[in-house]
Amino acid sequence: MYLDTMSHCLALLVLPIALIFTIPSPPSIIRQADKEIIFDPRINIEIPCVAKGDPPPKYTWTRDKRIYDPSAQNNRVAMKSNAGTLIITNPTAADQGWYQCNATNQYGTALSFTTRLRMAELSQFPYSSRSKVVRARRGDWVILDCTPPTGVPDPYIYWSVVGDSDRDQFGTITVSARVTQDYYGKLYILNVEDEDEKDKRPYACNAYSRRLLLLNQGELTVLEVEKVSPTNKAPVKLWTSEQNRVFLLGHEMRLKCIFGGRPTPQVLWRKIDGTLPTDGRFSTDSEGQELVIRSVKFSDAGTYECRGSNELGMALASIQVVIESEPYWIERPDDENVGVGEDVSFVCDADGRPAPNKVDWYVNGDPIQSEFLQSNPRISINNKVLDVTNVEMSDTCVFSCNVTNKHGYAWSNFYLNVLSEPPEIQEPPDNETKVVEGESVEIKCVTFGAPRPQIFWKRNNQLITGGRFSIRPDGTLFLSSSTVADSGIYECIATNKYGTVSAKGMLSVKQKTVLQTKPNNQEMKVGSFVIFRCTAKADIGLTHLIDWLKDGHPISYTGRFIKDSWDQDTLKITDLQFEDGGTYTCVARTEVDEVRADATLVVQDRPNRPRIDSVMCTSGSSKNGIEPKVKIDWSSGGENNAKILHYILQYNTSFASTEWFDVIVKGQKEVSASVENSTDDEITRLTLVRRFEHFETEKIPGTQSDLTFSLSCWANYTFRIKAVNRLGDSDPSEIATTSCYTNPCRPARHPLGVRAFGNQSDNMIITWNLMPKIDWNAPLFWYQVEYRQARKENEPFNQRIHEWTRIKVPADQNYVVIRDTPTYTEYEFYVKAYNQQAGDGVSGEATEIATLHHGFSGEDKPAIIPQNFAMEETYDHRTAKFKWDPITIEQASDPNNGMRGRLAGFLIQFFKVSGNINGQSEMKTHKVEGNVSETIIDNLPPFSTVRLQIAALNDRYQGEFSAPISIMTMEGVPGPVVNLQGIPFGSSGVKLNWEEPEEPNGIIIGYEILFQEISNTAEPPGLVQPPIVIKSRYELNRIVTGLLPNQKYRFTVLAKTAKGVSIDPNFVEVITSSAEKPSQTNFQVISTFEDGFNLTWSTNNQVNAASLFYVKYKKTDDVAAPWLRTALTTDNFLSLTDLESGTRYSVVLVATTGTEHNSLETESNVEVLKTAGKARISKNVATEPWFIGMMVSVILLIIILINVCILVRERGGKYSVQEKEPFQNQMLASESQGFDEYEKGPGDGGMANQNLVTGPSNMYFDEKQYHDEDDSMAEYGNGENGKFNEDGSFIGLYGRDRIQTYVVQYNQGQNQNESENPGSSKPYTSFV
Repeated sequence: MYLDTMSHCLALLVLPIALIFTIPSPPSIIRQADKEIIFDPRINIEIPCVAKGDPPPKYTWTRDKRIYDPSAQNNRVAMKSNAGTLIITNPTAADQGWYQCNATNQYGTALSFTTRLRMAELSQFPYSSRSKVVRARRGDWVILDCTPPTGVPDPYIYWSVVGDSDRDQFGTITVSARVTQDYYGKLYILNVEDEDEKDKRPYACNAYSRRLLLLNQGELTVLEVEKVSPTNKAPVKLWTSEQNRVFLLGHEMRLKCIFGGRPTPQVLWRKIDGTLPTDGRFSTDSEGQELVIRSVKFSDAGTYECRGSNELGMALASIQVVIESEPYWIERPDDENVGVGEDVSFVCDADGRPAPNKVDWYVNGDPIQSEFLQSNPRISINNKVLDVTNVEMSDTCVFSCNVTNKHGYAWSNFYLNVLSEPPEIQEPPDNETKVVEGESVEIKCVTFGAPRPQIFWKRNNQLITGGRFSIRPDGTLFLSSSTVADSGIYECIATNKYGTVSAKGMLSVKQKTVLQTKPNNQEMKVGSFVIFRCTAKADIGLTHLIDWLKDGHPISYTGRFIKDSWDQDTLKITDLQFEDGGTYTCVARTEVDEVRADATLVVQDRPNRPRIDSVMCTSGSSKNGIEPKVKIDWSSGGENNAKILHYILQYNTSFASTEWFDVIVKGQKEVSASVENSTDDEITRLTLVRRFEHFETEKIPGTQSDLTFSLSCWANYTFRIKAVNRLGDSDPSEIATTSCYTNPCRPARHPLGVRAFGNQSDNMIITWNLMPKIDWNAPLFWYQVEYRQARKENEPFNQRIHEWTRIKVPADQNYVVIRDTPTYTEYEFYVKAYNQQAGDGVSGEATEIATLHHGFSGEDKPAIIPQNFAMEETYDHRTAKFKWDPITIEQASDPNNGMRGRLAGFLIQFFKVSGNINGQSEMKTHKVEGNVSETIIDNLPPFSTVRLQIAALNDRYQGEFSAPISIMTMEGVPGPVVNLQGIPFGSSGVKLNWEEPEEPNGIIIGYEILFQEISNTAEPPGLVQPPIVIKSRYELNRIVTGLLPNQKYRFTVLAKTAKGVSIDPNFVEVITSSAEKPSQTNFQVISTFEDGFNLTWSTNNQVNAASLFYVKYKKTDDVAAPWLRTALTTDNFLSLTDLESGTRYSVVLVATTGTEHNSLETESNVEVLKTAGKARISKNVATEPWFIGMMVSVILLIIILINVCILVRERGGKYSVQEKEPFQNQMLASESQGFDEYEKGPGDGGMANQNLVTGPSNMYFDEKQYHDEDDSMAEYGNGENGKFNEDGSFIGLYGRDRIQTYVVQYNQGQNQNESENPGSSKPYTSFV
């Protein structure tokens, strides 16, 4: 049954197809050759011709409008089987001509295009036996002629430079803004440079046939460049495209203008009577010299202007462009299958420029003449329309029409096929057609029948009429602007006089896909990465995918382009390259629609290296006073999407050939502007006053392209340039081919960095910076030093010391030493630059006016000792003010007892003689500059006896110290504690250890501990809790408990003196242990003695190692003996003492997480240990007479006491507070004590030497807990919460809340109460 159903379905599918191909029809050409074929005689030719029809057509050919028999061509020509395609082997020139294919069956004949067959060829250049020589001056333009050969197709013409060793090796000349060629092969060099000589290698014009792969070389031309100083020239027109050009519609338009000049002219284009295309069809080639417009339109016609310009002017040229076209179809006739008696019309409407004059009509390949129309009156022709009325079966034929103008023709075959067929639906509607709302949709229903069937459509069984619906001639239903309501079942009905047929299909209108997030435009630098994100929402019944395009092309997600599998909406590009810039398109696509969004990525990079276009030097002349200068022109190599901010021009010289120096330019900028008024003859005048600031910089503005600047004499310069944008410097340009050599002249300046000093008390050394050779300005160069002693005011002239002394110093020396000078005496001196030109006996001093310098000879040790040095005022424990007698100018100037140099300042030396804390002595100094008489020292040792002394200073020596003075500094706040450590104490505690501050700065009276929770490094710490106060300076450890498990805490320990706590404390961060049950830890016995054991254990390699331990033990042989326990410890060893000798004990090591009742504990294996020595013999006292008598007395006493109590209660008796409270306190203390399931063993003080401090769970600590001397009855009786009852007892004492807030000291009596802090259910505790 299943196979029968499938066979029936397949038959239904195949039946319409079979009917299509079995309907008799005239022939139709379905494949034909191009209108022109250019062939290579070495390759076979194929001229295609394929037609369809029923019965299959037969093929014949014509060549040059004559019958062409392929079989009569010496077996070189054959036709493919079942087709009319011609294959010509070993083609020759004789095979050229116009070919046309005819396809014929019994119903008519169809003709193909007429194809022109041409043989490719390339002729030779005119013969020349020698190279032609062309001479040009540097900077001029030159044209190298070329007469290219003819060829089919036109050859490609280019120029090359022929190598010296092998003339067959061609180096193609790269076309640039300076070197280019016209459309006829001439080569233009717009301004000649030395490199254009090509080392006297000849230039060659070459013609290349792309079809034959054949290259011909033309005449050789040698270019000789005259080495003269180039001059700049305004642009001049050398060549342009013809002034009137015709281009065909749809072809490419190229216009070119070539302008000579120096600097190289820049060429710009514009359309005089319109605008250049903005749809992406417009571009320029050859550095802007050539205008290219692709797929030209009629609107591109007009006048185009090219303008060549440089800094000296510009030149213009205009070109008139006309757009014409071959004939093109406006309405092309189609094949018609009609029934007998119908009327049919064929429209053959074409246009062109120039417009075609008429339409030529053909029937079965023959022109329709008037005789044919007269014999067939039912056929009529009205220029573009052919009508056939009341058709008959005999009217079946093939018609053709041809429209022609001077550029070509438009040819079309179409047939009239007269049939008698019932309607058939050859292409029924799809089962489901999907479309998004708002878009148009076609529901296909291709029908056939003769006569042509009438088509009707229904939607959901309702007939469709008009509105947004229309029915195409082939039966297809067209719906515009669809909506969701248009969804439904659509039925196509075809009917003619022979029958009716129908087919159905579903239309589903979906919601449009919309982009929720669109990619953003981005600017990034090379080497970085970029992320584009795009999200979309589609109809619930559709699935969408996100894809990406770059510049309209799909992206391959490999390498640097990443589309994550977990995030399909994101495109990431890593290691960005400059070529990655462009337009990126996000495409959200479903099966029925897609939506796009573009984002522009601009990839920025350092600029390309600029280029130096010209260097023009002026060598200078010292005789004529002409300064050497240079003018440099440059051009940008490309800014790479980041604006060029400035250029840096660099030079080097023969003096430092490997070093490059920046050219420094001078400028000025306005720094302020103000309006000033002045009154003259009672008239007030306002004046704008602008103030400028002069500056020097190496940065040349990015908009500048030339610079003129001065050069040094007697130097050989070369130049290069760099461009700078916000991403960095470009690579330097190539070194300019032109160098500058300047003539010698006098030095322009004297040395810099001149100074004088003495390194001994009887000399003076004059030094300066050596001048680089580039500043010598001549080959012979030296320095001259002139000096004399400076005259004081009213001092008489002394020729011996006041006359100028001159010393000549060689060019490689930068100092002179003047000896036998008086101590610290002022001198005047010059340091001058001199040179002498080669062959000239006259020396010359630098043109700059020399500067008169002043200096002093060497200093000696000061003879002055500051007097009356004393402390004037104390500010704090480290800071005090000191003063001394000022030193007068007369005292300082005394040559024997004075400063013997410049008074530079004073040096105070001080050290700690003794202190209240320790007696270490550390020498310190305090330097005071200038001639002052007081200073403040802020780093004195606190709380110490300090000894100080002062000495005077000059620039070289220190004088003798004054008599020392002693002072006592005040007590201050201490420095930080040292060696602060924190160790986890179980899961809820931390043990802190520290040492006293190295700088106590007073008497340590105690410590304060602050702590706070630390969440993580990204969050601030939690609130600092109130301090834990320690009153003893000797208490250097504390255990803080009640903390959270596995939590990080910061602990700060501050030392304290009477002046306060440390202001720069140390802290430690500790993580408490995890609140997991500790791993089992077993112990070892390392020694045994008469009253105990030494135990040790290890927690290495444990998963949950404990940090807190205690030992529990009992007598093994005494079944009723209770378990006893030791104090908690964080060590890994313990001495178990105060045991009985010679006795066996059961011992267990307990690992615990804390001190609370809910702490997690793990016990070790029980070990039975025996102490050394002999066991004591004990008697059974229960059988002794004295014990029995005592027990009877106790029982009688208890009975008497009970009776007394009953009598007292019945009488309403009172009892005293003094008797009640101690008993109550014992109850409270025992209730607040931890580990109540164990009794205290012999020698075990419980928590021996450990103070348990308990506070509320909010970490608030009442300071009264730690200050016993502050306790008073006010704590119990004052305020609303503190009240006494009628017998004077404190009622509030016995509340449950107060029981948990007591301070318990296990080593100070029996559980004495110290303080209270109500309101806690989970106390924090600390141990010492």
